[in-house]
Amino acid sequence: MSDSATTAYAVGYYNHIGGRELNEDDFFHLSLVVSGKQVHLAGVADGMGGNDAGEAASQAAVQACQSFLANALVAKGKALAPEFLAECARAAMRKANAAVLALDKGGSPGCTLTFGIFTDRHVVLCHAGDSRAYLCDGSGVRQLTEDHADGNGALTNRLGRWPEMDCDVLTHDVQADAVYLFCSDGVYGNIGPSGIAGAFSSTPDVKQGCVKLVETARNNGGAGVDNLTALALESGRLNRQAQPAASASSGTRIKRVARASAQPASAMPDMPQPVATPRKSARDKRFMWVAGTVIALLLLLIGLAVTLLPSSSGDGHAEQAAQSQDMNAPGAAAQAEDGAGALQNAATPPSAAAAAAAPQGEPNPAASPQDSASDAGGAFGSTAMLMIVALIALVAAGCIVYLLFPFRN
Repeated sequence: MSDSATTAYAVGYYNHIGGRELNEDDFFHLSLVVSGKQVHLAGVADGMGGNDAGEAASQAAVQACQSFLANALVAKGKALAPEFLAECARAAMRKANAAVLALDKGGSPGCTLTFGIFTDRHVVLCHAGDSRAYLCDGSGVRQLTEDHADGNGALTNRLGRWPEMDCDVLTHDVQADAVYLFCSDGVYGNIGPSGIAGAFSSTPDVKQGCVKLVETARNNGGAGVDNLTALALESGRLNRQAQPAASASSGTRIKRVARASAQPASAMPDMPQPVATPRKSARDKRFMWVAGTVIALLLLLIGLAVTLLPSSSGDGHAEQAAQSQDMNAPGAAAQAEDGAGALQNAATPPSAAAAAAAPQGEPNPAASPQDSASDAGGAFGSTAMLMIVALIALVAAGCIVYLLFPFRN
């Protein structure tokens, strides 16, 4: 496109939760005016990580990316060269990656992110993961980004994995009378290039084209289809066939889109408002598991106390009674023999007399090993009890710490 030409963009977007419990897709469109000219920012993120980690990751990435780009471009305040836009795109991707890494979530929060900066003459695309950007014009559909995935479909690059990450940055001139499409894998995984071209060429505008594209992919994907998101910017006017407008399904959910300039309140005015899907957060589920564990440990502690403490107390009373009998027995025997003691004094050897003169009521030295064994057994039982209580307390404390301060993988 020549330097004197200007481009007006029409914008459309459509998001559906598909057959999933959570909507981990997110997207943004932001329209700015810099040096008297309009600049569009648009992108799609697809989250992953389990529970609500994927949803939080895509939201964090989108918010960080669009916020950084808007501030950087407005601060520039003059003509935006493609080289400057490319550096801004790389910096925005780094900011988005840092925002995902900073999430305090269980699991491994992560997401893809594919976005573009559109001026009147240039398009700068930035990409990490397997969400895609396409160009649809009169000659067909062309994929502009390359998936960061191996042969099995596993991602080799995404946000939230490493503090330092790579991203692809592509810069080229705006193509007139074409549609630039950003979409998640829930869309392109269930519809081919011909279906993408047909969705836009057979509908009256880019908004209805996004609706038809997502609805067709959703129907092709079946009951368990992934989240689906399509966001498109049309430069000029794509050659279209006269076709009736596509209609949105009742399960549609349009997510937050931030704008810096006046835009229609909704890209799909005939679209019903969705009903939020109730779900338990990861923290609620973690609380239920930890609370159940702590209650079980407390019940185990009470059971041990009820079982061991009365037994130990009974053994102690029995030992005291036995010791009392042992101590009183010599005294009773001595009283019984007082009458005959005088008759035997004359015949008693000195050693026997010395033994008889020993204090009454002293514990029998021969019984001391048994008493020591009994005392050792009681001490061992008390020590074991303390160890069990300490172990239970340690496990309970660990559960509480995990509940209050969940770690990240």
